[in-house]
Parts: sequence; C-alpha cells; structure tokens
Amino acid sequence: MRKFLLFLSLGLLEAQVVTQGGSKAVPVAGVPVALTPTKLLVRWLVIQVPAASTGIICVGGSDSICASGRGIRITAGQSMALNPVGEPKDSNRYDLSKVFVDSTVSTEGVQFTYAQ
Repeated sequence: MRKFLLFLSLGLLEAQVVTQGGSKAVPVAGVPVALTPTKLLVRWLVIQVPAASTGIICVGGSDSICASGRGIRITAGQSMALNPVGEPKDSNRYDLSKVFVDSTVSTEGVQFTYAQ
C-alpha cells in the first residue's frame, strides 16, 4: 500500500492528510466486487482505470453491472472522484465496502486512492 503526504493550506488553517491506495480486479465480468471486503470509511476517493485496460468499468452500488448499463462507466486512462462531504464524521464519509466495480473484461479492474 502506497502512502503519500499532502499538505493543505487555507488561510491560517493547515492540515496534514495521509492518502492511501489500492487496486481491485473483477475476477468474472458481470459480477460486481466491492473495493474493500470490510467497512472502510474515507473522506474522498479517486478511482482510475489503468491505461492498458481494454474493457469498460462500471462504478456504483452492488447492482452496478456493465451489461445492464448500471453504474458510472469509465474506460482506460479515465478516472472519477468522490469529493469530500461536510465535516469529517462517520456519517459524512464514503464506505469503500459499498463502492462496487464491474468490468466487461474478466480480470480487469481499477486503481484507487483515498484519504481517511
């Protein structure tokens, strides 16, 4: 797992944010998989499809199936971001175990970066 340090500065307020990342492959096309197997709350999330991918990736809930047109469709080299929401409370965070990806090509997937 990679770790990066980002330093944010806004007027007199400074905060240190540690980002982490991972990857998730879809073993069987048409069967969505969660980014993480267990609950992982994050402030923001960026999902990217590797440039070498040949298929389409669909991102969304557990019903995000590319063949049925459900989910946000992204392709090779593209990315999508889920931006921070409100104050850093559990109710204002994304749960990576509830973010699913599907692919039109078996074994392809995504890379993702997040901050807790």
